Amino acid sequence: MHPTRFGVREELWMPPPAAIAAAIDGAPWEPVSAGSGGGVWRAGDRFVKVGPDGGPDGIAAEADRLDWLAGRAPVPEVLAHAADEDGQGWLVTAEAAGTPAQDPLHRMASVEPLLGALGRGLRGWHDSLPVEGCPFDARLDVVLARTEERVAAGMVDVHRLEPAYRRFGVDQLLERLHETRPAEPAEDLVVAHGDPCLPNLLVDPATAELTGVVDVGRLGVSDRYRDLGIAVRSIARNLGPELAWRFLDAYGVPHPHLERLEYYVLLDELW
Repeated sequence: MHPTRFGVREELWMPPPAAIAAAIDGAPWEPVSAGSGGGVWRAGDRFVKVGPDGGPDGIAAEADRLDWLAGRAPVPEVLAHAADEDGQGWLVTAEAAGTPAQDPLHRMASVEPLLGALGRGLRGWHDSLPVEGCPFDARLDVVLARTEERVAAGMVDVHRLEPAYRRFGVDQLLERLHETRPAEPAEDLVVAHGDPCLPNLLVDPATAELTGVVDVGRLGVSDRYRDLGIAVRSIARNLGPELAWRFLDAYGVPHPHLERLEYYVLLDELW
């Protein structure tokens, strides 16, 4: 398979560490997705995620979160995690039940059951995971500091932002985040997924009920509106903005704080 076909760096195709090779047991790799510096592949009934191991967005951070979530939430089982001498991380997980919520098959009939199930499912996630004892912090102090680092390092491409933000410079948008920073009410702190867009939410094809979540590398204690804003944006993109209220109603916030929703959308744009 030619690596440039998916824009993946050549070195990602070096032989994986022994623990990773053993976990996939010779199964052929099929590309699922690729991004800057990494990607996800299917290997038989397992998935392999490759990318930088260290840092707050690294493979090790996701492996730690999956280990903490095991037995607490419906997430894929970690089968192997390793890094090579160059700092490249490798993560092998078992296949999780369900299909991604953005799959077109869920739009063949009314999407109202799907939106209701997603709202209830995310609320169940937030209500069931313990804030006390969660070792991962994603409060605004932490996330804003990370955002500042990304902006300073030139890691945010303004041309990839939502159209409404592209006419502003990233420094101006960052300043806006500081000026409009909301309070973080203690009663609204949850263990947030961090990126609950439709592709990361798995549902039962027959019932549309939430069966699992993937891509938990940004998980941490934060304002529940961090998850709500990202979920609403994804619903608007995939299903239409007029349907977002059904999700919010099912979640239990029929009258959301619109400014907080918008704030966390902008914050995610610069992440």
